[in-house]
Amino acid sequence: MKQSDWPVIKLVAIAKNEAPYIPLWVFHHFRVGIDLIEIHINNTDDNSIRICKKIKKRNKDFHFLKSDPLFKESTKAGRSFQLDAYNKSLNRSKDGKDCANYIIALDLDEYLTPKNLEGNIKKLIESSPSADIFSFLWYS
Repeated sequence: MKQSDWPVIKLVAIAKNEAPYIPLWVFHHFRVGIDLIEIHINNTDDNSIRICKKIKKRNKDFHFLKSDPLFKESTKAGRSFQLDAYNKSLNRSKDGKDCANYIIALDLDEYLTPKNLEGNIKKLIESSPSADIFSFLWYS
């Protein structure tokens, strides 16, 4: 992916003992137009890390971070770990570690779902080039 590609969408999540859900969640979101996925793994005692390593071998646009140190730092400072993880992801993009120019934060039990299987989040962004923020209704 080149820096000139537009839009470049990164999806960020936090996972603790979410191993069974990671593969489906990751590949679903790549299918609907997400370019980069970054998962912060924290305080996990399941095989999330092993699963993430396997996904990473197959897809260079998937990244995971072992975020136990950030969790400890956030907790000690009385800050929200979730906000610190999202800010770290934002800063990684701003610092050029990836070329994302849109960032979406979701939990592993949340899915971006188009109206039909042809839907793609890039089409939405491309149809509204002057929009800085998109908000989506949450359905259950």
